[in-house]
Amino acid sequence: MPKTRPAVTLVTPTHDRPLAFALCEKYMARQTVQPDRWIVVDDGVEPAKCTLGQDHVRLPTVDSFRESFRTNWIEGLRMSRGFVLCVEDDDWYREDYIEQMVSLLESRPLVGESRAKYFNVRHRMFLTHTNRFHASLCQTGIGSDDVREAAVRFLENDKRPETLDGGLWKRSGIPPEMKLLRPASTICVGIKAVPGRAGMGVGHTLAEMRTQPYRFDPSADM
Repeated sequence: MPKTRPAVTLVTPTHDRPLAFALCEKYMARQTVQPDRWIVVDDGVEPAKCTLGQDHVRLPTVDSFRESFRTNWIEGLRMSRGFVLCVEDDDWYREDYIEQMVSLLESRPLVGESRAKYFNVRHRMFLTHTNRFHASLCQTGIGSDDVREAAVRFLENDKRPETLDGGLWKRSGIPPEMKLLRPASTICVGIKAVPGRAGMGVGHTLAEMRTQPYRFDPSADM
């Protein structure tokens, strides 16, 4: 008999970003493989409008960006099981994103794509990052309890929980044979400057972009 794959769980923290969250639902609704469970952890002042049957977990509002990130991700990861995909609420996902990530997780318990692509919608500028040894969190998949627990430990103990992506991939002690990192990003784009509460990553403001080799792309061709 064919082997049954683990259940697929999406984890999405959110905080007062209704437009971004609605777009995230659009990108997930069109996926060629649908998740078995979608956990939305929400500490916003106004509840997110979940329309796809998600498990909508409401936490007390946290003003600190850093502590909001920490508590939301800890809650979502603790609740998750099986193949866990980190789906951030303000990024673009190709229609076969889940299908592609599940395929990778069938061979390794920590998977993702390197050389992240970022696009700032306010200023119409894009950048391809040079990260070759880790995936951005928005395009990371977790396929075992050991890796998931390593992520939670990092969030609980590190002074900069927002560096979870690099921490998990490069500083958590997970051996190389447990990782699978594609050499380029093809199924996810990090979107910056969507209306609503600002994100914690780089590339949201013009001042930040001036420190990196962003290029103008007014028609969003990338």
